[in-house]
Amino acid sequence: DEAVAKGAALYGRDLMVNGELVKAVALATGKMEEVIDLSKVDSSILNKAEKEVAERFGFTLGSIKDARKKVINVISKSFGVVATDSQDNQEKVYNLILKNASVPIEISQVFGTQYDNQESVDIRIMENELRSEVIPLDRNLVTELGLAELEMPKMLPAGSPIKITFNLSEDGRLFIEAVEGTQNRRVDVTIQTASVIQGDELEEAKLRSSMMVVS
Repeated sequence: DEAVAKGAALYGRDLMVNGELVKAVALATGKMEEVIDLSKVDSSILNKAEKEVAERFGFTLGSIKDARKKVINVISKSFGVVATDSQDNQEKVYNLILKNASVPIEISQVFGTQYDNQESVDIRIMENELRSEVIPLDRNLVTELGLAELEMPKMLPAGSPIKITFNLSEDGRLFIEAVEGTQNRRVDVTIQTASVIQGDELEEAKLRSSMMVVS
């Protein structure tokens, strides 16, 4: 509770400081506050505004600059799909979204069918804590989050393209879309994850299918 209260207080201070900076810049430039983006303000004007706000509220100049830092959320897990490596014919997990990437994020990758005349493709959605793009399909390393079946058109050759897109939102919702490349048949899945981290947890984190083939 104390950590949450401190975090809320610091966040409130940062909001107040940024609001005061916008007001100071608006007075200096004659612009409306609603149209000012501090990241695009001339450095000399912004430096002067920072000094004014620091003196007015008794803050150090360093704390004013810290308040302007943008807080980003990152991912505590990696997410991918199972596919067969055509080089060694082994099933592996191909991570589309890697651990510690910032959100929101959207990544697409094209895979291919493994057999001629393949009727469907299973999209096995996996979660793991490794940052490698390709990892072994090991039960001790990965967790299966969901399974979706994509029906394929008839009479397609092996290697027919399947585009898979992972989209992870800031609130941890993972949207998965798989589209085959001839008739644009598709399947969509949404999974609620608990993988988006921020604040102190983010700083700590910084420290410490045979159905598809990849050639």
